[in-house]
Amino acid sequence: MKARILCLLLLSACADKVPYDYGLTWVCLSPEGCERTEELMLIDRLNVQDDFFYFLSTVDEHYSEGGQRLGSESLPAGCWWLYGVSLFGQELERSKLCSVSGGYDLELSIPNRNPATPSQWLVKARELGII
Repeated sequence: MKARILCLLLLSACADKVPYDYGLTWVCLSPEGCERTEELMLIDRLNVQDDFFYFLSTVDEHYSEGGQRLGSESLPAGCWWLYGVSLFGQELERSKLCSVSGGYDLELSIPNRNPATPSQWLVKARELGII
């Protein structure tokens, strides 16, 4: 009996450490269109470990960019601010991240090639079996 309880405790402790992988879909929200579409499509996976989110690429196994989610009373339930994400050599402004069925939706403002003008994106992260 004690061995079973120990095994269950160990399994549940390990389960909390297992990363969750999501596939990414990038949707341009800017009415005038978005730049950097081809580069962003290469960032196609999201790995979540506790409050840390890691953007990954199945094309470039060395690519990894992370951010941390933090709660805020100014956001609806199930939503957080995502801080610390950098793309194309620039740190992005905090971004709204919300939990949805099977994953997350993330609103990003990404600098264009001329960093004075950004493109608005919706990034849909869904469990790999759902895409």
